[in-house]
Amino acid sequence: MKVYGICTIAPLLLSSAFVLPPHPSLSRQSSPLLAVGGQSTQQRPERLVWASSQWKFTFNLGREPDTLMDGDWGAAGGRLIFDLPVEASSDELPTDKEDAMLKRNACRLNPLSNSIYGTKEGEEKEVAFVPGGGEWKIQLPKGIVDGKAGKLMCYFDLKTSIRKGDIFLDKGERIYLTAKCWRERELDRALVRLKPYQQNYRQREEKMIKALEDESYGYERLIIDRDNALREYQDANIYFPTIDDDDPEFSWTKEELEWQEGDWPGDVECITIEPLFLMVRRMKFFVKEEFHVVGTWAAAPILEEEG
Repeated sequence: MKVYGICTIAPLLLSSAFVLPPHPSLSRQSSPLLAVGGQSTQQRPERLVWASSQWKFTFNLGREPDTLMDGDWGAAGGRLIFDLPVEASSDELPTDKEDAMLKRNACRLNPLSNSIYGTKEGEEKEVAFVPGGGEWKIQLPKGIVDGKAGKLMCYFDLKTSIRKGDIFLDKGERIYLTAKCWRERELDRALVRLKPYQQNYRQREEKMIKALEDESYGYERLIIDRDNALREYQDANIYFPTIDDDDPEFSWTKEELEWQEGDWPGDVECITIEPLFLMVRRMKFFVKEEFHVVGTWAAAPILEEEG
């Protein structure tokens, strides 16, 4: 069970925080297109702090529970999935426009190729994004970090429309990607800090269940205690990793997490990305725009080929 919901994650996605933009004046290097895979067993080569890095993003478009898209959008339950190799650099995109989510001081995120997805009729269709037109930004948590996640926000602009049954986005739409992220050492600390919240919730839940089964006096108080512990656990998941806490054998080490770590401009340490949602902007009551969830995504670093 993953305890967060759309409402719980919203503060992580959109609240303001201190921003650490990469320094554009420092030297950078761009690696060649590499082979996708897990963390290399060989010693990692030295890299410049502001060097570009390459990742494979997997887009998984479709209706998500408790989201705000129009009632018929994605209602059939299908998914539209495609991979996109990208390069994150510390170059700033030359634009005077302020993005609704990233605001200013964002850096370039380049699609490296077009992608292919399968339609409902079994045909293959091409999806293309505006070349060199994407951006990324990481916001650090306020105050003392102590294991709290940074917020990775990205976007790409569609150069083509995409459609698979009742899942569709129009040419020119901006697709946002949101995620939690940690440096290597901060992820270890994040798991240490999350563990007491999860254990407290589980203990309160077990006491409540036992009292209900035994029809013990005062079980109403135990229900309130369980609900309060769950709320604290959900709040903690805004800042710390989201784990599958139905797994009794979870060892509370980062090696058990499903996300991969890789290089990112701005740090010599690897970062681990926990992808959250794909979003688009939609008008609400013809007055203002708001972000609507249109799917999920995954991220894997593109690593150097041996030799």
